[in-house]
Amino acid sequence: MPLQDNSVEILNLFKGRAIFDGVSFEKPSKVAFKSVDMRQIRLSRTELKNIKFIGCNWYQAKLKRNGLYEELPLQDMNFTDFHRELPNLESTYRSIRLSFEEDKDFLRASDFYIGEMNAKRRQLGFWGRKLFSINAIYKIISNYGTSPSRLAFWLVFIAATHSIFSFEKVNKISLLSTYKLFILGSFSKTEEFFSLLMSSFVYSLQVLTLQSNFVSKAASFSNLDVLLAILGPIFISLLVIALRGKIKRY
Repeated sequence: MPLQDNSVEILNLFKGRAIFDGVSFEKPSKVAFKSVDMRQIRLSRTELKNIKFIGCNWYQAKLKRNGLYEELPLQDMNFTDFHRELPNLESTYRSIRLSFEEDKDFLRASDFYIGEMNAKRRQLGFWGRKLFSINAIYKIISNYGTSPSRLAFWLVFIAATHSIFSFEKVNKISLLSTYKLFILGSFSKTEEFFSLLMSSFVYSLQVLTLQSNFVSKAASFSNLDVLLAILGPIFISLLVIALRGKIKRY
């Protein structure tokens, strides 16, 4: 039986698996789900913006994050059903994310943002959802701006890759020749070999961060230098935004 207390009606709506599909709330701002296990609840085609979710459990072990139950069976659907469900999934993720953001629950909001962006990306063609689209690239480099560590990895990776190709330009000797000399014991100290590697890496970091003394020598830039000088500020800006978002979530 529902309990009445100061005009508030508390109902035990469901327990375990349930379908909460296509529901419309007359006054969503007055609806709240408190301490509900949402892990097996279907919410497709239900507008959930402005509804409060307090202390609910959304964690999906298969997704390794908070998410919607209806995302789990997508891979087992046929092509037609798969693409028909994705717009509904995107919309549901978005409406719940907006509710979390309104309540300043940015930790769960970020997980639902990932779910929303995944659903949006998966509506593209094969190559679009895997690599050749803004959403696919955004996922690869930063998990849609939610992973500063992934962005930091790519920053170090592109700088290290650039330093390998710039080694001869910086040290006036090829990396392969330097390695052969190192193997043959031509360096009196191991530190000499690694200092050459470090000098090339430092040069790459200077190009990446557009340090003034290197910008003034732009005429001597290789195509790789120009590419790194373009990518560097973009990645650094994304990293700063991702760090701000992570601090905000916690």
